[in-house]
Amino acid sequence: MKTNIKYGGSRFMAQVLIVLLVVALLTGATYAWQSFDQPKTNEFSGKGSAYDVTLVEKFDPDAATDWEEGEDVDKTAYVKNMGEAPIYVRLTLKEYMEIAPIAYEYSEQRYAVYSDTTYGSVGEFLCGNTYDDAILRRNHYGFTGEPVLLTDVFTGKSGYYVPTDWDDVNGQYGKKMVTAINNGSVIPVIPGTLKGDGSGFTADNGNENEYNWPKYAWDGSSNEVLREYITLNLHHVVAYSAWNSAMDPCWVYYDDNPEYIYWSKALLAGEQTDLIIDGVTLAKRPGGSFYYANRFDLEAVSANELVRWEFTDFLEEIYGLELA
Repeated sequence: MKTNIKYGGSRFMAQVLIVLLVVALLTGATYAWQSFDQPKTNEFSGKGSAYDVTLVEKFDPDAATDWEEGEDVDKTAYVKNMGEAPIYVRLTLKEYMEIAPIAYEYSEQRYAVYSDTTYGSVGEFLCGNTYDDAILRRNHYGFTGEPVLLTDVFTGKSGYYVPTDWDDVNGQYGKKMVTAINNGSVIPVIPGTLKGDGSGFTADNGNENEYNWPKYAWDGSSNEVLREYITLNLHHVVAYSAWNSAMDPCWVYYDDNPEYIYWSKALLAGEQTDLIIDGVTLAKRPGGSFYYANRFDLEAVSANELVRWEFTDFLEEIYGLELA
């Protein structure tokens, strides 16, 4: 049975907060999660009822060091009604990522590599710990170059390397050595987006970079280029087309506009939702240092404010209300 909800009269102000949640930051080989801001709770009152909702996140920063490709990092988030009256909640997720591609500098000279496993792995630079050691290895393979003390920047290995030439007697020309590794200019993964400054924003401050990050589509149809690197492990998020009223409460997105997810029932005083996500996976390590950030924007309304969210038929169905 649907309850008729009229819009008008003395309205409960219910749009509660826009929260900066969790930021993942990786530069080089290590990264750390941090918050742009602490979750903010705005309280509103009407007819004696206080509205107070919080976006809760749990994360262990010690578990987020040296993020390896394919590794899941635990990160959970849910919403809790800290107030006295029922509320309805929805949220969006926004993302940003930038990569500074690695640029290698190479020597003009080529250096000998092993052609068998007598002294090292095939294809590895021929390198002696001492000059005499390098001469021994050089002579074994028939090279004639004078060993030179160098450091291979790519591997960090120092030693005596043997220069080669195109007409060496054994016919092997060797390969060039990496002499420097530089990060190139930062490139946003999603063109036109800008890194945020971490200052947070209010509903009337739409110029903040974070505010303008592209929204994640909960059906996976947006930010496709970013999905090559980052996988969000959704907990219990279902499409409206797959939802039915017999289900346990869950997060539901409207198929025609999957940028929002809605908790599928009124959130009573003291109640909390199920998890939104329960982890993030580095699906592919970028070819350079990178920065990734995500943020949830949470909205909460009382029943007579649901009409502000549009998609009336969808809302009436999941909440069992009649919105006028």
